[in-house]
Amino acid sequence: MLTTNRGLLALLVIANMLVFSFVGYEVKEIFFRAHTDGGSGVTYGAEKEVPITKALVAGLPLNTTLALGDLFLRVSSSLPNTHTTTSTRFSWSVLDAFGTPVTLNIFHLVPMHTYFVKDDLRALRHVHPTRARGSDTWDGFTALSPGTWHLTTQLSYRGSLYHLTTPLTVRGTTHASFPEPNLSLERSTNGYTIRLTTTPHTLQRGVPARLAFEITPSDKNKSLSSFSIQDVLFASPESEFVWNTHGNRITDAVSGEAGFPSVRTASSVHPYAYDVTFPRPGVWLIDLEATGGTPYFYLDVKE
Repeated sequence: MLTTNRGLLALLVIANMLVFSFVGYEVKEIFFRAHTDGGSGVTYGAEKEVPITKALVAGLPLNTTLALGDLFLRVSSSLPNTHTTTSTRFSWSVLDAFGTPVTLNIFHLVPMHTYFVKDDLRALRHVHPTRARGSDTWDGFTALSPGTWHLTTQLSYRGSLYHLTTPLTVRGTTHASFPEPNLSLERSTNGYTIRLTTTPHTLQRGVPARLAFEITPSDKNKSLSSFSIQDVLFASPESEFVWNTHGNRITDAVSGEAGFPSVRTASSVHPYAYDVTFPRPGVWLIDLEATGGTPYFYLDVKE
């Protein structure tokens, strides 16, 4: 009887191990799907959302460790030597003073937001890195065309927003010829017409302005109740600075400290308006991440 019980116990242990392995695999697959579709907030090693009261802004060269605030930060990648359409892996290490991976706070659904923006402002990738069970790094994947890019990383830890900029150079030759940025303030996406109005009409560096998105259904099957804006991303000339006005306003309080004063206007005033002060002149990219589409706008900010 004792031998039989031991045998049953061994079978139960093996069965539990198999179930755990299967569940772990499924969760990991969910992580990668979340990365692909923009993120769902389903990650390991992340705590609940906490208010952000401080901004820490710094440059973070690729494959270099930076000590900032309470953390040691590093983003690593082996960029391809030739042009490829295969996604490149980027890994983020976020450690405390003892070299232990920290638990990040969730902010706007996920613990980490990253933005890859090409210097000519013709391409933007919004990627949510994920951390698999037992891993010491956060990993994200994206394909980058030849040219110069800037990677911006945003993460939240103990009430501080870490805002990090990493220059990237992707080797290769591109023969694409792009027209000048389309400065039209009207776009159509997923059955909606979106028009951007600016007050004042002429934007100037250092002068507060209100940007308002007017939404009109162009498809009879669409309604305003089914439309929403998750993020509005601003990329400076040559992509050296990128800021995300997160839809839940969690970074509004520290936007000025980070160098880009921006606050989402109260819904009672306008459902989709932002009060912004552009810190530098030139053509800026505005990436509107809305229901079913991400239209680009370009705004010419004067000196």
